[in-house]
Amino acid sequence: PMLIGLAITLAALPHPPAAFGQADDAGTAPDPLPALELSLERARALALANDEQIRQMTEAVVAAKADAMGARADKLPQLDVAGVYTDNLKKPSFFLPPDMAPAFGGNKVEMGGDFDLQGAATLTWNLWTAGRLSAAAGAADEVVASTVWQKALVQDAVVYGVEEAYYDVLLAEA
Repeated sequence: PMLIGLAITLAALPHPPAAFGQADDAGTAPDPLPALELSLERARALALANDEQIRQMTEAVVAAKADAMGARADKLPQLDVAGVYTDNLKKPSFFLPPDMAPAFGGNKVEMGGDFDLQGAATLTWNLWTAGRLSAAAGAADEVVASTVWQKALVQDAVVYGVEEAYYDVLLAEA
């Protein structure tokens, strides 16, 4: 807001020709710069479109909405899939105690194969959480509403700053 007021004030001041290189070597100056006309509505529109705080609050609203979406996502089923492929140089094996060896044809028992592929899929679905997930989603929605109000507050502050600077310039010219 202060920068906008400074910009409006500086734009209203007369510009010395030497500061902008307007005097040529012969000492003649070209036509002066045209006066900048800026209506209050245009000043408001420029400030609302270009203010960094408003941009940050817009991103904060987007982030709050993403958090709310994440809070509601915990109610959905989740599918986890995993897989392992093993190329064995030697087959995995284990050894049995001597008293069990005759039943399995020896002490050494090989398992698996030269190539081994294992897979697993797990489905998790929270059927009942005693209201914990609903409360988290409700709290996240309240954060979104609060962030939207904070953005409106920042917009109002920016508009107020522009109007204050605009009227200060008008009073200075009077």
